[in-house]
Amino acid sequence: MSGNGSERGDRIDGACPDCLGSEDRIIHPETAKILNRLMPRSRVVLMPETGHVPMFEKPQQSARDYLTFRTSLQQ
Repeated sequence: MSGNGSERGDRIDGACPDCLGSEDRIIHPETAKILNRLMPRSRVVLMPETGHVPMFEKPQQSARDYLTFRTSLQQ
C-alpha cells in the first residue's frame, strides 16, 4: 500500500482549493495529481516561486485564488 488512499478507491466528495507552492520542500508539487484523483472537485493552484505556506508568502494571490474558487462553486 502506498498510503495515498487511491488503491482503496477512497474519494472525498467535497470541493476545496488546494494551493501548492512550486518550491515547496515539504509537500512536493506532484502531490497535486494525487489530490485531484482523491478529490475530483478540488481545484489545484500551483503558485510559482512559492514555498510551503502560500497564504503567508503571497497573501493577495492566495486571497484572489480563494475568491475565484468560491465564485466557481456558486455557478
